[in-house]
Amino acid sequence: MRGVSLWRRTTSVATHGGAGSCAVRVVPGARVDMAAGCAGAVLAALGVLSVCAASSSGPEVQREAGGEAEWAEPWDGAVFRPPSALGAVGAVRGPGTPRPGREETVDLPVLLWWSPGLFPHFPGDSERIECARGACVASRDLRVRSDPLTRALLFYGTDFRASAAPLPRLEHQSWALLHEESPLNNFLLSHGPGIRLFNLTATFSRHSDYPLTLQWLPGIAYLRRPAPPLRERAEWRRRGYAPLLYLQSHCDVPADRDRYVRELMRYIPVGAGCARRGAGGAESRAGGGRATLRTLLTAVLCPAQVDSYGKCLQNRELPTARLQDTATATTEDPELLAFLSRYKFHLALENAICNDYMTEKLWRPMHLGAVPVYRGSPSVRDWMPNNHSIILIDDFESPQKLAEFIDFLDKNDEEYMKFLEYKQLGGITNQFLLDRLKHREWGVNDPLLPNYLNGFECFVCDHELARLDAENAHAASPGDIPVPEPHIAQPSHMNCPVPTPGFGNVEEIPDNDSWKEMWLQDYWQGLDQGEALTAMIHNNETQQRKFWDYLHEIFMKRNKNI
Repeated sequence: MRGVSLWRRTTSVATHGGAGSCAVRVVPGARVDMAAGCAGAVLAALGVLSVCAASSSGPEVQREAGGEAEWAEPWDGAVFRPPSALGAVGAVRGPGTPRPGREETVDLPVLLWWSPGLFPHFPGDSERIECARGACVASRDLRVRSDPLTRALLFYGTDFRASAAPLPRLEHQSWALLHEESPLNNFLLSHGPGIRLFNLTATFSRHSDYPLTLQWLPGIAYLRRPAPPLRERAEWRRRGYAPLLYLQSHCDVPADRDRYVRELMRYIPVGAGCARRGAGGAESRAGGGRATLRTLLTAVLCPAQVDSYGKCLQNRELPTARLQDTATATTEDPELLAFLSRYKFHLALENAICNDYMTEKLWRPMHLGAVPVYRGSPSVRDWMPNNHSIILIDDFESPQKLAEFIDFLDKNDEEYMKFLEYKQLGGITNQFLLDRLKHREWGVNDPLLPNYLNGFECFVCDHELARLDAENAHAASPGDIPVPEPHIAQPSHMNCPVPTPGFGNVEEIPDNDSWKEMWLQDYWQGLDQGEALTAMIHNNETQQRKFWDYLHEIFMKRNKNI
């Protein structure tokens, strides 16, 4: 039976506007290396063995740099079904379940992981998975792409490139998107034409089909970890350290956070005695526990500084060579956490602004008993343990007003401790947060729940089994049972706005500013690329190389309307 089409013709209503109108500057294959690294990092973070480099049985996706993909040659509609592609299927099964034979997997729906670096199974290229509704076969062998049993293609958002999408799009196949990472990795997905390419989604948005919003929050116990006593932090201050921490090595991001922090530093007292920074820090460490006169003067003259670690706006070094020389600043490294917990406030600014996009920058300070000074998800209040646990930068009319409030809390312990009341028994009063943690279908380091990679895989499997049942029911009674409608992702599954300056108005920023040159163009290029691929699918194109022609045509039409 011919599969029911999963592609519904839609009209894009997204348009350029204001500062978004710009010239297209497309670099074919951009960020590919970064994407591959991100996929590996996801597997490592989830505790999945690194399997993507262990096998070379699948075909190369590209013949050579910039070359046409092997599966993008003109397609005559014939089905390619290699006899060996699913010949050695492993199985994910519960204890005591017998290993299925070949006859038990031959007719199962196939889920094809299209991103080469992401396959949550080991060893081999294909694996039988047991899910709530039944079984499917998960595979990473690209040769099964045109097989009629291949019902879904699973894409990793950071890896997805419109210029390398599998064409033609087959009517019987769902496209499923996993994108738990930053919007900056692929702005194509932040536009309607881009996200509507997919049928199923797992993103950081609560509105996605398989939400991953709380991926950085292991559970309630993570928030309830006791905060260090204020007397310990007071001693830290007497040694010349600030109450406010900024830890960042990813500079020049869409959220433009360094521009804001730089402005904030103007209003947080930094006098002559504060200039010691690097040298003073080294002097204090060299003297062991002895506080130098310069350190004592710093504590008096600079009661509310910002200690900035990492590559962005750095004015202090991390305390040990190990932390300075490795990437542990982005992990749960015990030595790093012990050091960070000494600070009363953490500047927690996400690299991109999008509803429900919240990372360790928010949750880690709360775990450590610090107060996050936060900018990121506009909907962050919905997820907080109570209504008084973070300081929102956007609640203040200026960096100066924010600096004054931080200074006030730093000098008033009773007011400061109100921000940590959620750590007390009964202090977490947000029932929405409690319910979402209790009922999510995946876990973080939880042996009783799947990680979100395997969880989403089963979600897609169950969807395809249900779709098969609906198609079969329609085939048996076409007059009584309608053709099942395709499920199509909606803009709310990402819906990230155009980047704005961290401080000031975009009109005030020079045209040659690196942030303005990079991120505004990147954002609007994502729209152009989504529209180009949408048009190619509508026209049943079979060759990837035509993508650049479509993109150029869209660019020319856009310029005529400016």
